[in-house]
Amino acid sequence: MEEKAVRALVWMRPEQAGLIARACAVARLAIAGVGGPGRLGVSSARAMDAPLIDDLRATLASADADVLLLADPDDLGLPGDRSGADAVLEARARGMTVASLEPIPSSAVDLAGGRWLSSASGVRAVDVVRIVPITRRGGVADDFSDVLDAFGPVRTLRVMLDAPPTLGSLAARAFDAFELILGLLGEPESIDAAFVGPGSGPAVHAVPGETLRGLAGTLAALVRTSDGRAATISVSNAAPADEASIVIFGPGGRLDVGNAGLRWLAPDGAVTDQNPPRPLAPEAEGDRGSDRLGRAIRAWLDTTRPPPAPVAVERVLASVQAAVLSTRTGQPESPATIRRMVGVE
Repeated sequence: MEEKAVRALVWMRPEQAGLIARACAVARLAIAGVGGPGRLGVSSARAMDAPLIDDLRATLASADADVLLLADPDDLGLPGDRSGADAVLEARARGMTVASLEPIPSSAVDLAGGRWLSSASGVRAVDVVRIVPITRRGGVADDFSDVLDAFGPVRTLRVMLDAPPTLGSLAARAFDAFELILGLLGEPESIDAAFVGPGSGPAVHAVPGETLRGLAGTLAALVRTSDGRAATISVSNAAPADEASIVIFGPGGRLDVGNAGLRWLAPDGAVTDQNPPRPLAPEAEGDRGSDRLGRAIRAWLDTTRPPPAPVAVERVLASVQAAVLSTRTGQPESPATIRRMVGVE
């Protein structure tokens, strides 16, 4: 039986055309329409050779498609957005899957200030949006999830996630890294972070309440937990290619997972397990970011598997915002303090 085409609408910038075309091919999506922020919509549709859609909220409220891919979410979830949460709930009510490269809403403050925690039929608006790709829910994380029980509790962790700007802002990379940290270590007690912009001039420090999507460059952070464990993070959206490296230390020794595959070294240095990297899908044309994004979208659409648990968006956004606050104050900051400050538990 021929597989039914999955119809997708895309909201994007013109420079994302190559990435999105390859990712949609990997995900086996048929692009039915394309739009973009402001005047970029026409250029985006032309770059994808697709019909133009010119109103994002009208698309969420009434468009006939299976998937809406937000490669650039425009102003959805930004400060002052009062209709976005209702719009994504309307999309879900019609059976549309909403996938976004960026966290929506864009910060813990915006999460608390909008209607994103409101629900319809028991589902919150914030949980309707599928953030893609997420490392712990696919990609290289699939390579170590099966061995963690045998490896033992994670004691320390090093996370490096780099990507080009077409795959999202620095907020997207930071969201991904802290989602991984929360999954492996729990919520950080403190985060001591530094931000370096992409240019040669002084770094520009964002302040709480400003959109995290506006950040571009590199974020480095030292993460401490209340039980004495720690992690280091380095994330960037100014890299030439999609790269991931995760190093885990624990009772089992050292576990290295990344683009090169998996290698587990016992405490005495012996190789306990080793796997080569998974081959890229032919449709990705050698681009790892397209492959990772396309596979992530496909996984969300796979109805043969139990749906994954929702991402703990409140806690992830609180950790990201604590890191951003730390870049401004020069001091370690607490995600729990951020959650209390904005009234999100």
